Parts: sequence; C-alpha cells; structure tokens
Amino acid sequence: MKVLILGGAGHIGVITVAHLLRQGFEVSVFDKNIFGASSLLAFSDPSFRFFHGDIRDAEALFAAMKGVDAVVHLAAVVGEPACLVDPAATRSINLGGTELALSVAQKCDVERFIFISTCSNYGISTPNTLTTEDSPLNPITEYAVSKVLAEQAVLANITPLTTIILRFGTICGLSPRMRFDLLVNDMARAAVLDMPIKVFAPDAWRPFLHIKDAARVIEHCLKTPDAYLKSKNIQCSFGKLSKKRSN
Repeated sequence: MKVLILGGAGHIGVITVAHLLRQGFEVSVFDKNIFGASSLLAFSDPSFRFFHGDIRDAEALFAAMKGVDAVVHLAAVVGEPACLVDPAATRSINLGGTELALSVAQKCDVERFIFISTCSNYGISTPNTLTTEDSPLNPITEYAVSKVLAEQAVLANITPLTTIILRFGTICGLSPRMRFDLLVNDMARAAVLDMPIKVFAPDAWRPFLHIKDAARVIEHCLKTPDAYLKSKNIQCSFGKLSKKRSN
C-alpha cells in the first residue's frame, strides 16, 4: 500500500513513517518543514519519498497524492499557544488545509483518508464526570474549534472515499522531532534536569497515548478492510475508529 503522510516530519509523523516502513508500506511525506528536515534524515529506504509543500497549495498536493492509496492527515498548527499566535492562519491551515486535502484526495481517487484529531475537542467535563467517546464535543480553545470544524468537513464526505477520524489523547514518548510542551514529556524532561515537576489541575483526569501506540493505531486503520468499516457508523476517540461514510 502507498501511503502519504501530510505533516509527516512532525512529532507523531516521523514515528509513524518509521513504523509503516518497517511494516512494508511505501511511505511518502508531505511537509512544509517549518522546524527543519532533520527528523527525516534517517530514512534512506527506497520505499520512502519526500514532498516539500504547504497544505494549502493544491498543485503541490496533487503532485504528492498521485498514485497514493491512502492519506494520513497530520498537518496542522498544534496546541493553543501556537494557534493563538495567528488565529486566522490557524483556521486557514487546520480547516482550510483539511478541506483542500480532502478535495484533492477525492480527485486523485485516494481510497482512504485518515484525519488525526484530538481529545481536546471534548473540552472540560462536568465535575466528577469522566468524558467518554459518547460525550458531546465542547471545544473551548482555538485549536479545538479548528479541529472540530475540520472533523465536520471530513464527516461531510459523501464520495466513495473512506474517511476515518482519530481523536488522540495527549501524546507522550520520544521522537526525532521532539516536543517538550506535552505534559508527560515535560515532566520527564524536568525530572532528568532535576527541575521542579509542575502538575497543572492535579484533580483533573486526561487520557494519554504513547506515540508508538499512535503509529500502531494508524497502521490498524490503514489495514482494516472496507467491509468492516461499512458495517460501522460510530463516532469514537482515543485511538478508535470514527465515522465512515460512502455512497
């Protein structure tokens, strides 16, 4: 299977690329490389290709998606601090980029489109109540709002393209494109540097997902037969399948 990972040079993307290559996939990465390309330097596998481009550039997306079986969409402005730097650009990338990528995938006859979303879409639950996959969405940040709007665009798909949404919990674990702004990663970094470990909202509960498990979930969704997906019409999260539509 030929897979294109949008945002494949990022924290989750580079681990997913390595995992899929080990599983025998042909993997291409489409990335703007705003943090540089060093995370991809280890990939010399002949089954790996790289396309430099912006998720809002239709011509670049068409070039990257030609002949692709599946698209994994990770490209986004991630996290509330980054999203608030330029909210208009955040909407343009997180929503507009998703709409464009979905449209190009349809025109390129891509068979499967996996959109990586976030558990931040649920917002803050009521006291003493744990949020579950069936809880209503309540985005309270610009990041979450942009992701919910992007989900709605994906779920509105009525073409034969299979669409899957994964609402990941807070990611933790090592990556060549490391992020220390994630809670567990930040705590581990503080411990190693003998710094105070700060616990925000100590009475709150939140889901965590190891980065390698995230890659395995994506692999599972790439391999799951359409016949199984067509039998489901559910909206789930934390590494489970979301809604799929077809004609």
